[in-house]
Amino acid sequence: MKPWTVRYLLTWLVLLLFSPSVFAANYFTRATGVNWNANGTWSTAACGGASAGAAFPGSTNTADTATICQGNTITLSANTAFAIASLTFNGGAAASNLTITGRTLLVTGAVTMNAPTTAAITSTLTINTGILGTGANPVGSVSIIGSATVNSTARIVVTGGSITTGSVAITGGASATGVALMSVTTGTITSNGAITLNGTAANARLTSSSTSTINVAGNFSNGGTLTHTNGTFVFNGTVAQAITGASTSSFRNLTISNVTQPVSITPTTNLMNVAGTLTMNGANTILTPNAAVVINNAAAAGTIIGVGGGTAQVTKTGADAFATQYKFTTNTLTNLTVEYSGAATQAVSTGVGTYGNLEITNTTGVTAAANFNVSGTLTMNGANTVLTPAAAVVINSAAAAGTI
Repeated sequence: MKPWTVRYLLTWLVLLLFSPSVFAANYFTRATGVNWNANGTWSTAACGGASAGAAFPGSTNTADTATICQGNTITLSANTAFAIASLTFNGGAAASNLTITGRTLLVTGAVTMNAPTTAAITSTLTINTGILGTGANPVGSVSIIGSATVNSTARIVVTGGSITTGSVAITGGASATGVALMSVTTGTITSNGAITLNGTAANARLTSSSTSTINVAGNFSNGGTLTHTNGTFVFNGTVAQAITGASTSSFRNLTISNVTQPVSITPTTNLMNVAGTLTMNGANTILTPNAAVVINNAAAAGTIIGVGGGTAQVTKTGADAFATQYKFTTNTLTNLTVEYSGAATQAVSTGVGTYGNLEITNTTGVTAAANFNVSGTLTMNGANTVLTPAAAVVINSAAAAGTI
């Protein structure tokens, strides 16, 4: 055999032996009340099967899979050497639980929470000051699946830690209380794609409280139940995003940080609520509600504000268009552009304080029945745009200001 052939074969053999994915295994828990990396925690045969000894998911390679079996509660007590390929909670007659406290678990593929098959049982993945996925190494996807047959709960609870993932799907079970739940208190949930609530609406639940943050770079499709009592929901994608779905989304604080493409509001109910602050965070941010959408329809609430600019498009037509589509108690418009872009005649809202910038892109006509003020720039954007104030109306009646 030629020397170069031997060297080639030896090199290939070394790469094969030391490749992290060569000796990948499917791991199943076999004990409860133990640490992830403890001797005897895992089996490569089946749930409760023969011990794999000191081996555990992520100990030697990046292609391991991990299944948390029924009746087992595991704690991640140390960071794994490698990411794992997937993490599954297999449901079953008893709870399957995992707690991550102060440690990091990387999962390149899916994290799947299956609900228990016995009533009144709850399976929980708890992120307690721990980390599941990072910005550089996000989880592939997160799925929480409620039961179709029994009243049990599958949940992921973030209490001071963080989850970073490619997408989130929360599917409410068909059983009366077949709950699928993701909740966050003082932690952070980041989805680099969509967050979707579907299935039985009452059982598909996303709950946010305290100083939590939920970041979404894709669509937020709410066909479930959003309970957002505190914290901030941030739309920070780089592609067009939508707030959509069959349910009304009621946010505490909502921040639009997508500076590349608009964020549209297109729920089936044509309703959305913001009880705290709606913030347009960046000069190129754009919020585009459907023409029938009303924010805070029941009663005016909260504040709308711009930080560094941003555009709130007014698509509702008719009288007092901005104020009847954006029903806020406090309108801080100084750093905002309000764009009247309806498909039929609109009337400028004159009782919302001073506009920062006012832009007219409506080509069917915009009217004004009373005086109003523009401190920045009034822009007629398009050859066929028309602004027709009533004869007695004065723009900036107190003193000249701004630019037209």
